[in-house]
Amino acid sequence: MLCRYPSREGGRLLAGTQTPGTLVRGVETMQLRYGVDLDGDGRVERFVPAAEMSAQGSAVWHRVHAVQVAVVVRGDRVTVPPNVAQRLTLFPPDDNGHADDQIFEPTRQPRLRRRVFATTVRLRNPSPCQEAPLC
Repeated sequence: MLCRYPSREGGRLLAGTQTPGTLVRGVETMQLRYGVDLDGDGRVERFVPAAEMSAQGSAVWHRVHAVQVAVVVRGDRVTVPPNVAQRLTLFPPDDNGHADDQIFEPTRQPRLRRRVFATTVRLRNPSPCQEAPLC
């Protein structure tokens, strides 16, 4: 997992350039799905990936009530037998056709140990656009 920060030379910031730095070693992917309240009852009806959210327009972001986060971390040890493909499940199955978002298959160094860390975070405060016509 990388972070970017402004590049410096001789103690001065270089305009328009950034330097990447490693935050967490071994993170291969981080995926997010957003829990959307479709009918306004305050409950999440379905989880969708960001690409699908963008296709629905900016107003849908005000109906997000939870976020599912999945991170795949790669270890340093070879523990997977040769010719065995790893298929890591990122998210619980759903009926919304998001099968591509639920599975991670490593392509580089496929014999290294990997783990999935996943959680669902409920958003505590509703969007102000849902409670009053502010937006």
